Amino acid sequence: MKKGLVVFYNSFLHAFKYRAYAVRYNWLDNVTWTFLMPIWNFFFAFFIGKFVGNVNSVEDYAAFIVVGQMTWVTISRNFNKIPNRMSRKIEDGSLSFVYMPPTNILAYWMGDNSVDFLRSVAGSFISIFLMQLFGLRLDINWFLFALSLVITWFSIIGFSLFISGLVLFLGRIDMFVEVAAQFLRIISGVFFPITVLPGFLILLAKVFPMFYLIEATRLIVMEGASFDIVSSFFVFPIIFGVVSLFFGNKILKLGEKYAKREGVF
Repeated sequence: MKKGLVVFYNSFLHAFKYRAYAVRYNWLDNVTWTFLMPIWNFFFAFFIGKFVGNVNSVEDYAAFIVVGQMTWVTISRNFNKIPNRMSRKIEDGSLSFVYMPPTNILAYWMGDNSVDFLRSVAGSFISIFLMQLFGLRLDINWFLFALSLVITWFSIIGFSLFISGLVLFLGRIDMFVEVAAQFLRIISGVFFPITVLPGFLILLAKVFPMFYLIEATRLIVMEGASFDIVSSFFVFPIIFGVVSLFFGNKILKLGEKYAKREGVF
C-alpha cells in the first residue's frame, strides 16, 4: 500500500514538473494562453452581452456570458488536453517513455493535467478582476469559488482519461473531441439559459456535469450564493467524477494493452 502511494506521488510529481518545464520553455505561447486569452474571452463575451442586452430571467447578460465562458475554459482544458497530448506523443514516438519508469499512469496524467488546471485558475481570476473593473454583476463567495474550481477539475478529468483510452484504440480523434466539446458547450448554457433548447437537448445537457458546474459558478460569482444553495449542483458532478475516473482508468488500461499488442508504443 505504502509503495503504491509512493509510486502514485512520484508519478504525479514527475508529470507535473515535466509539464511545468514545457510551459516555461514555451513561455510566450503559454503567457498568451494563460493571461491574454482570458482577456480576449472576457471582451468577446462582454460585448456580446452588451450588444444583445437583456434576456428573460437574466439580470446581467454580459456577466452571465462572461462567467459561462470562464467556466467553460476550465472545463475544456481538463476535457481535451490529455487526449491531445497523448495523440502527439503517439505521433512523435515518445509515449513509450511514459511507461519506462515505474509509473502510475492515472497519477501521471493527473499531474500532467494539473498544470493546465492552474493556468485556467489564473485565467478565472483575471476574468473576475475584469468583471469588477467593468462593473458587471459580481457578489462572489471566494471560498465556494475555489471549491467550484477544484470540483470542476475533478469531475472532468476522468472523462478526459476515458477519451484518452479511446485514442489508444482509434488513433488521433482530436477533431471528433473538438466537435463533441463544442456541442456540449452549446447545450450546457454557456451563452444562454438551457430553457431555450428543445426538450430532448435539455435532458441531454443534464446528463453531463458541465451544465451543473456552470450554473453553480454563476450563483457563486454573481449572487454570492451559500453552500446550502449550490451544494445540490455539486452532487452530480462529484458522482460523475468518481464514476468517470473509475471507468476512465479502466478504458485507459485496456487501451494501453491494445496499443502495446499492436505496436503503437
